[in-house]
Amino acid sequence: RWNRNLVLQTFTDEDAARVLCLKPKIAQEDTYRWGFTEHGGYSTQSEEVRATSKWCKPSQGSIKCNVGSSWNKSGHPSGAAWILRDHNGSTIMHSRRAYFALRSKEEADLYSLLWAVESMRDLRKHHVSFESSSTEMRDILLNLQNFHHFHHLVSAITYNLQAIEGWSVHHANLECNSVAGAIATSVTTGRRYQSYVASNGPAWLHSLLSAEAIS
Repeated sequence: RWNRNLVLQTFTDEDAARVLCLKPKIAQEDTYRWGFTEHGGYSTQSEEVRATSKWCKPSQGSIKCNVGSSWNKSGHPSGAAWILRDHNGSTIMHSRRAYFALRSKEEADLYSLLWAVESMRDLRKHHVSFESSSTEMRDILLNLQNFHHFHHLVSAITYNLQAIEGWSVHHANLECNSVAGAIATSVTTGRRYQSYVASNGPAWLHSLLSAEAIS
């Protein structure tokens, strides 16, 4: 059973009522998520999703932008990447770049999201669902009052999101974000520091992209 008092303390009244109506599944990993919406904050509307360890296609009429980040604590450049796919699972385009002198993984993750949002704005894309597997960034967006030193980055992200009609930001399992993560990691492991934006997906990830497109 749910710890009713804890649920009521943790969630808004509306969400608490929704949670308490759900039957707990002890043997199943938690699969409820809250999305950062175009209203400028995390939504109070819960979305129940099936437990999954694979990438899921966006709904028809929308596109999904997976965001990857790879921070290098040794002081070398960090990597950032995004990949954009449609409701058929087809890759529209992808991009990669390096960031220099970033001080933490949190900073690298936020800059990666900021760059993806700026790119979607510049490309005039709308109805975009951004997805990241960074738990650190999720915690910052949910509890910004505890991370004042990142306020300028979050403000820049929300400001640029205003130019995108029908957007949302979600946290996903690491397995669901493997392509974007692999592209970002190629910056730090392969020292590929040149930035680019290209149509379709990278050839070396063709098999994985094809498998996710038909799943």
